[in-house]
Amino acid sequence: MKNMLVAIDFSASSMNALRIAVSIANLFEANILMVNVCKPCSDDALYPVTREMHRKEAVKRLERLVEKYQDKLNGKIEYKIRNGYVYDEIVNQAKYSDSDLIIAGTHGISGVEEFFMGSNAFRIVTSSPCPTITIREDYNEETFSSILLPLDASTDTRQKITFTTSLAKAFGARVNILGIYQNANKKDQHKINIYCKQAKEYLDRHGVKNETHYTQSRKVADAAIEFAKKMETSLISIMSEIDSSAFRRVLGNQAQRIVNHSGFPVLCVHAKPLFNYQTTFKGV
Repeated sequence: MKNMLVAIDFSASSMNALRIAVSIANLFEANILMVNVCKPCSDDALYPVTREMHRKEAVKRLERLVEKYQDKLNGKIEYKIRNGYVYDEIVNQAKYSDSDLIIAGTHGISGVEEFFMGSNAFRIVTSSPCPTITIREDYNEETFSSILLPLDASTDTRQKITFTTSLAKAFGARVNILGIYQNANKKDQHKINIYCKQAKEYLDRHGVKNETHYTQSRKVADAAIEFAKKMETSLISIMSEIDSSAFRRVLGNQAQRIVNHSGFPVLCVHAKPLFNYQTTFKGV
């Protein structure tokens, strides 16, 4: 990992995301690019002035952040101000900069909107060209000491193992593999058992401490969150999905629920299209 991008809007959650990004960057000798986006506005006379004021204020704040963190980083920290829609510009900059990881702050959502992140974070996660980590503003840890790796019966659930292992090894974290049985189907349960065994073997080969656990629940997200609380988890690793009809990435309901309700940082790794793509549940 050489290049990391942090979405900065100067909110408490984005400041927390930057703090965590510095810790990760130092482990990988990576550089950080902070990206702030000035939203599009009308061409009426008043708005260009407002836009210029935004840019001047953003430059001052970003310069202060560079000054604060440069001496704490092994790599370099820079910033970029872009104009446009936040999620588009963050994703476009990540592509242009060949970013290996995007870190963004996010707020939990409750009530009837709980299945919709509804924010720029949602679109960043689903459109990103690389893995993403979303950070809540109330996460206070300095490191990731315990990572939850939930596995289901879907074909692409294992695709997050490689990146998760890389993070775990860098942080010296323990990985808790969690096989989640959604039903009593013996074939699916056998498949999950095999996936968990494969994950353990991979982690063992890379010298990462790990334990394997199993649980049965139709409410997969709730089961993962409860287990994460029980094991004092620092990070939950999930997958995006491939919408076979539109051939694009989506964040399933269960994955969204984990992001919104976990209270823990969430790593989202993008599923890559597989020839034998299945339309069963994905997202964890």
